[in-house]
Amino acid sequence: MTIQSAEIPLKQDDAYQTVVRLLNARQYTDVLKIFEKLPRRSIWESPLWMNALGVAYRGANRPMSAIGAYLRALHLDKTNSGTWSNLGNAYKDANLIKLAIAAHKESIVRTSVPSASQWHNYGLALSIAGLHDEAIVAFESALLIDPGQVGMRWDLARSQLYLKNYKAGFENYKYRWSMKDSPPRRVIGREWNGEVLNKATKLFVYVEQGFGDYIQCARYLSFLKDRAANFVVEVKPELRRLMEASFPDVVFVDFLETNTEVTDGVIISLLDLPSIFLDRLYTGSSGYLTLPTSGAAAVQLPKEGLEKNVGIVWSGSTTFKRNHYRATGPEWFVDSFNLPGVRLHSLQMGAMAKRAEKYSEEVLSRHWLSTIQDFSDTAAVLQQLDLVVTTCTSMVHLCGALNVPCWVMLDYSPHWLWGVKDERTAWYDSLRLFRQGAPGDWRSVFDNAAAALMEWSQA
Repeated sequence: MTIQSAEIPLKQDDAYQTVVRLLNARQYTDVLKIFEKLPRRSIWESPLWMNALGVAYRGANRPMSAIGAYLRALHLDKTNSGTWSNLGNAYKDANLIKLAIAAHKESIVRTSVPSASQWHNYGLALSIAGLHDEAIVAFESALLIDPGQVGMRWDLARSQLYLKNYKAGFENYKYRWSMKDSPPRRVIGREWNGEVLNKATKLFVYVEQGFGDYIQCARYLSFLKDRAANFVVEVKPELRRLMEASFPDVVFVDFLETNTEVTDGVIISLLDLPSIFLDRLYTGSSGYLTLPTSGAAAVQLPKEGLEKNVGIVWSGSTTFKRNHYRATGPEWFVDSFNLPGVRLHSLQMGAMAKRAEKYSEEVLSRHWLSTIQDFSDTAAVLQQLDLVVTTCTSMVHLCGALNVPCWVMLDYSPHWLWGVKDERTAWYDSLRLFRQGAPGDWRSVFDNAAAALMEWSQA
């Protein structure tokens, strides 16, 4: 967001300063109410006011309206590099990535000394487009100007990880705690850097982020004993049975939501274990989780004739801020995959599961979902399926860690794990990746996947 203070035509100085104050407080709805009361012609003829209106529209999640306001401001004054940068951000929000790159590039060209935020915004647009080499140059340029903005290292880390520069990427990934939108650290203490610990030093491995991240990094738990004789691993109840069955020599302790300060020993996030075991990064690509020998839910999927049983999941956690990019609705799956010889089963959990209720059991089976209480129960169901098709959710990691065949429907700028263009991934052998060719282009993804499913189901 770029807001500049200046004298406003028609003696509206006070109103403009009020708008700036409210924008800085992110009170975008209040700003738009103010604009409704101002003379439209004077606003329309002022690049400063039109830029401010664009900021308010973007903050109110109205990117197309913001684009219109910024374009009007640039028609009046095309030399304002800040407005060009704001326009680029709005284009990015609207999934117009090539236009975003062009606008940010124009912003940099039109200023003699680009700011760190201009380079940073340019890098974000380049990274979404998958141009990570160029994005890295932009992020590094931003950090040279303002090295104190360490939160930008997270964006640098993502591009480095996309390009498999894991050593630098995981090191910069540790700066995620410095991001403006990052939640406060729940566990504090002396960080473990991977050195061999004596028996008297206890290592506490704590939970962070989602279930998929936990499953992905759990593959390294077996190696901890080589460097730490005394360690415990935090686990959420939904994963506990599965983790204890898979790693019987590991001591698991209950996840606590309260803040914790560890004073006796050292700590590390489970998500930082890859940086410790770079020489064994892809360990377990053919599976590393084990079902409990008893206690799993007694779920038996119906086998009707020669039909293939295919599980589907269309959304991850709705609290994840990018979920609206990676998620779809059940309609895409049912309309594309309700093919001869295919029996669809919903594996969708949580609030989004209700969206399947409009379909009959014959079209989308879900009658047994109520028997699933945790990931161990889900894993037992997966053993009975021929294939799982899902968007980028924890189900992807569960399938990969169990070596269950899984097709992944990816958005245009997915998790760095999936790289830029490959159909396979070294992290999990059982996955096949289907990618958007353009932002929001689910049609091509499901077209390609449905054609592959038709061929596979008839084989």
